[in-house]
Amino acid sequence: MSSHDAGSRVLAIRNGEDTTLYVYGEGTYVGDLLRPGATWPCDPDTYEMIREVVTAHDDEPIEGHYFLGFYDASVESQPDQPPLKTREETIAGLLAERERPIDDRVRDLWEATSGNPCIHLDSGDTVWGFQCWWGPLDRANKKYPEETFERIVVPVPEGNERWKE
Repeated sequence: MSSHDAGSRVLAIRNGEDTTLYVYGEGTYVGDLLRPGATWPCDPDTYEMIREVVTAHDDEPIEGHYFLGFYDASVESQPDQPPLKTREETIAGLLAERERPIDDRVRDLWEATSGNPCIHLDSGDTVWGFQCWWGPLDRANKKYPEETFERIVVPVPEGNERWKE
């Protein structure tokens, strides 16, 4: 299991000072979920910005799509690893994407970029990546051994209960 797989054991640290760590505690990385306060529909300016990004290449010939450049570079740099899809399948997917309703395309990109690491602490509380330094428990224990660093558990920021799933 990599350090950022859902289900990974992590330590959430508020801050540190000399040999003291102020921690929210140990817990489980749940995954990147919609960050607190992220609601659909998004504000009109954000919607318009995302719409422009989503449709920027729709009028260009598909062979000029920037994603195919990434695809080709990936195939060239890893010749011993076959791609998950053929170039033709990738083109078919890009063409199908252009046919989807713009609102669906904008929402999908908005959701993909509105996620934030969600950590369920052993205490039952939830903290988010934007509220702390966090990482794999085994690496935190190596970097900040409890024999050297005192860990003081601090309360989770007030109001987080409204953000629980």
